[in-house]
Amino acid sequence: MSKRVPHAHTYWTSIPFADEVEKPPVVYLSAPYVSFYRGKSKARWLAAKMCNKIMNKGYVVFCYNVFAGGVTHHTQRIKTPEQWMNQRLTILKRFDEVWVYQLEGWDKSNAVKAEIEFAKNNNIPVKYMTMGGDLHASEFGGTT
Repeated sequence: MSKRVPHAHTYWTSIPFADEVEKPPVVYLSAPYVSFYRGKSKARWLAAKMCNKIMNKGYVVFCYNVFAGGVTHHTQRIKTPEQWMNQRLTILKRFDEVWVYQLEGWDKSNAVKAEIEFAKNNNIPVKYMTMGGDLHASEFGGTT
């Protein structure tokens, strides 16, 4: 039987002197992949670059597209879009915020749409990030 992974901030409480450390939000970066007009490799590269920019601002960040890109080079066990989406949403529910990276095609991406809907339905704040890295139009639980 597997243990349920606690919410991301729960980990901070196990660190000695955790209450003395500022706890940054743990961010899930949602970005287009298949729908990005310049190709999957470029989409993954831009998402990785944005993750680096976010980390340099002191946030903890994870982007499924960057993670999955490495996985697909080593295994093809996950075959269907449904299996990938199950992985995405299982991971996403552990995060404090979702930041939607508005690369061209983000609004056509089925995965990005599903992640936004999932976040709203689970009261996870959603913020939108321009290609330049500016955050705007926050949404919390489906309200603006």
